[in-house]
Amino acid sequence: MKLKKIFLKKILTIITISAYLFFSSQIQAAQPVSDFRLNTAINQSNNYVLNFSTIGLETGPYVSYGIDFSNNYYVIKILDKNNTELFSGKTLKSYQDSQQNSQTVIINPLNLYLPYFNEATKVQLFDENNSLKLEINLANHNLVGLKYRYTACDLCGYCPPDKLPSSWESCRKCLYPSANPTPTMGDTLRITDPSTNDGPTPFPEKTYTGIGCIGSTPEKASQAVLNIIFSIVGGLAFLALMYGGFVVATSQAEAERLNYGKRIIRGAIIGVVVTLLSAFIVKFIASGILKIPGFS
Repeated sequence: MKLKKIFLKKILTIITISAYLFFSSQIQAAQPVSDFRLNTAINQSNNYVLNFSTIGLETGPYVSYGIDFSNNYYVIKILDKNNTELFSGKTLKSYQDSQQNSQTVIINPLNLYLPYFNEATKVQLFDENNSLKLEINLANHNLVGLKYRYTACDLCGYCPPDKLPSSWESCRKCLYPSANPTPTMGDTLRITDPSTNDGPTPFPEKTYTGIGCIGSTPEKASQAVLNIIFSIVGGLAFLALMYGGFVVATSQAEAERLNYGKRIIRGAIIGVVVTLLSAFIVKFIASGILKIPGFS
């Protein structure tokens, strides 16, 4: 009886140790390789068709993709050979451009910075309806390090290792809307055309200036300037109307002060009308008479 108890204890000890080692190895295997990431580029067409472009290993932090988007997203999954999920996250497939009347801009290409697992065998992307849109079999790719080259500065004035300009983020949203918002990722500096050593192509027909993001075409640029002028004139006219109304209200039937208040109100109204008419006149001359492209 005593030998039987000893035997059972040994069996339980062996089972416990084996289970511990097994689960420890599983936990260890589920951890991403530190200081490495999968840099993946996926082309996306206007009808949301995904096509694989490039994938490679590089040093650097990965993105967790932990934001729980409610719509307009892809689900990213990394699986091992047993289809065990090693990683899952979400990334947007398009966004609304506030500078273009909330126009939908499709993110192309999709640049993903994923964690790298030694046990990973494939990367999958699903849409909101859980339909498989793309599968990347890692065994089909030689995951050697990607040797990117970078420009000295981007178009937003970021020149590492110098200090990041205070306006860099707003400029990035204007010129590089699909770039990673972390400047050290290098999305705005990476050379995309080896023949010219040029950096990434900025968003078409956009220019970042001291007054913000404006369209680079004559029509959009003039409209942005006119918007600023109308805002300033409208604000000044409103203040003038308020002041003129105050003068009239406090004139106490004093003729000179009453006339002064009326002149202020009249001048504010005339100023707004003249500004509006001048804008229409300039546009008419530019498009109707001089035929300047972009003003029609």
